[in-house]
Amino acid sequence: MKKIGLMVVDNSVIKQLKELIIKNIDSEYRIIEIHDKEMLFTKKMDFCIIEDSFDNQGINYAKTLIENNNDMLVLIISKDGSTIFDAVGINISSYLRYQDIKAKFVPAIQDIIDYLDKRKLLLFKSDQGIVNTQTNDIVYFEYLNRMTYLNTLDKTYRIFIQNFEYLQKMLQKTFFKISRSAIINIFRLITLNSENVIMKNYENKDIAISRRRYQDLLVVLKKHAISFTERKLKK
Repeated sequence: MKKIGLMVVDNSVIKQLKELIIKNIDSEYRIIEIHDKEMLFTKKMDFCIIEDSFDNQGINYAKTLIENNNDMLVLIISKDGSTIFDAVGINISSYLRYQDIKAKFVPAIQDIIDYLDKRKLLLFKSDQGIVNTQTNDIVYFEYLNRMTYLNTLDKTYRIFIQNFEYLQKMLQKTFFKISRSAIINIFRLITLNSENVIMKNYENKDIAISRRRYQDLLVVLKKHAISFTERKLKK
């Protein structure tokens, strides 16, 4: 369960943000409302959304958060965007002006969630012992001869998961089931057509895709703004 910290002074703003998160982000994320500085530094969060005030306290809080935890991701909402431009140098992930909340909040927070998902660690029991890998290093899974294979950027493992449907459910939305026997990391896709895909570091292997899933995959790639090349079908 990932935790989103919301530190906002204006109740109408926090209400609007909560509604947007609940409406657009799946239930894997839990919102923590933070109402004072002490809570901000004692609650463990995956990332924090802070409203900046006229005295730039929001920026100061962000600086302290990042100094204490280099992995902390922060999104600042400001009445005056000009003050936030100066804060980009302290690794603040993004900022929004109040008037941009409805139009830009969901894409901005989704970018942060995608980044978190890529860094998420997964553990698998394999024929080579316990595999501990970041999701960003996974290229694809394949179910072959009643065995499941995990293909990372540099190695292939046979993992002890017989239920391919269960595997799909435990993965985040950056993974897509292209057939009954393959699940791919969409960020590692290089090229595709209506019959197969080619994945990063596995350029010599054609991975079959069902025609029905091909159209669905195109929609997902467009949603995540992922670039790819289309291959001509073999005659």
